[in-house]
Amino acid sequence: MKKGRLILFDFSGTLSIEAVNFGQRETLSSYLEKSGLVELGIASEAFFWNEIVTPTWLEGSTTRRGYINILTDRITALCLDNRESNSQRGDNINVRKAVSRFMASYFDCCLIDAAWRNMLQSLRNDPLTQVAVVTDHYAEATTTIIKGMAEWDIEAIPLEKAVKGAENPLVIANSADVGFHKIDYRFWYTFYNQLFLHDHHNMKVLLIDDFGANEAIGDQYGNHAQVTVRKERTRQALEEVFGKSVDIYSFILNFVKNDPPNPEEKKKRYYSLVESALSYIQRFTNPLCY
Repeated sequence: MKKGRLILFDFSGTLSIEAVNFGQRETLSSYLEKSGLVELGIASEAFFWNEIVTPTWLEGSTTRRGYINILTDRITALCLDNRESNSQRGDNINVRKAVSRFMASYFDCCLIDAAWRNMLQSLRNDPLTQVAVVTDHYAEATTTIIKGMAEWDIEAIPLEKAVKGAENPLVIANSADVGFHKIDYRFWYTFYNQLFLHDHHNMKVLLIDDFGANEAIGDQYGNHAQVTVRKERTRQALEEVFGKSVDIYSFILNFVKNDPPNPEEKKKRYYSLVESALSYIQRFTNPLCY
């Protein structure tokens, strides 16, 4: 059966608010300490973002090398450059163990919020709608999302396992697997060609995405100017592949980065925005009912 609708969900900051909450100052500091990364020279959250994550993000999110390999190499190089003796401070084995502990904690926190569950389960059974999670992330996120969906009895597969023109379950399209970010038309071109026959070019498309706006303070990915550009470039890339029938729901919490709300206020805003997004999806899938 021909799919008439495509609904795309971003992951971090949209389906999963806990993924970005992990990066909040107090939480991040605690896990850096518990993992042993502080002992290896990652002495502050600012150092972690500016010297570890940001310089390696492009490689980490467009290749399958993975979080552990990318961060291990970066931290090892920095520690070896800075150490004064032949201590184990920069030893690759110790770094890898610490990064592995840190990564396990991070992905354990990357839970899809239960507020999305009923909608995702409902869309799974809609024969006219193809659902996908589209994310700029590290390679390990693909398995994390698939496992999270499985806990709700929702079958999910990586994009590469989708069968073109067939009835596919929920699809995970991760930039680390595709090789390009969502702002690049090649991400969507790969996505389209893996899933659809050519007669799907004018299908209705809805993207629910925060475009990085909800990321933690300190993560430059959430810079307002970058978010604005990322949103526009993503729209352009989508329209280049799917035509002009693209709708975007900006899932943005709208708080000032240097004056964020307390955790309870943030949670309240998040769930309010989820409710708004769910209503938007209902109107998108059942326009005659509104």
